Amino acid sequence: ASELNLEVVRKLYTYESGSKSLDISPTRRFSDILCEMALDPNCGRMTVADIDIDSIYSAEAEILSYFGISDMAEFNRTFDDINISYQESIFILATAIASTARRENGLHFIKLEKLTQIPKLLFNSQNTKPESLTVSDTFGILDDYDGLEVKWTNKDNNFIQESIKLPTEYMVNYKTIELTGVINYRQAMILANREWNKLKFANKSIKFDAYSEHNLV
Repeated sequence: ASELNLEVVRKLYTYESGSKSLDISPTRRFSDILCEMALDPNCGRMTVADIDIDSIYSAEAEILSYFGISDMAEFNRTFDDINISYQESIFILATAIASTARRENGLHFIKLEKLTQIPKLLFNSQNTKPESLTVSDTFGILDDYDGLEVKWTNKDNNFIQESIKLPTEYMVNYKTIELTGVINYRQAMILANREWNKLKFANKSIKFDAYSEHNLV
């Protein structure tokens, strides 16, 4: 049997004004999708009071301003695996937009991963378990990877899976990751370079056991 690939855009309500829109409209915006997933009675099973709508749309505006392209605020994936939990779905979505997802005081937050000059949280002897701290220095790249292979789905090439290999396609020991919900080349390339830089420059590992404050990270 032959297969037919179609590019389909979901129609959803938007909550950008702070309340539910009157009509549904086509959208690829992660903000609309996140709200829909959270409020779905079979998925997130939450209410509007359980999600911080203002912060979600503010995070979208920050992402658009930081990267300068609308692709970075898109999520293009329909979850068809009943074994994926709601929490896993949210983390997958956050990864596609270079962000992290967390829940604090019962509310959902999306936070762009970027350089910050001011510490967000201080861990010291008052909120860490005694003698649990270990610090490791790495010389070179962890596990001797010499490259990164990022797999993504190219909408401009019949939605087939393609690979971005950094720093070149002639390396030997690639670390392989797969991007979900990413179908635009610019978005895939930005995410690939961010992951490659993490791999290259992560030369110190710090581990410790924290008390209740760890939930804020």
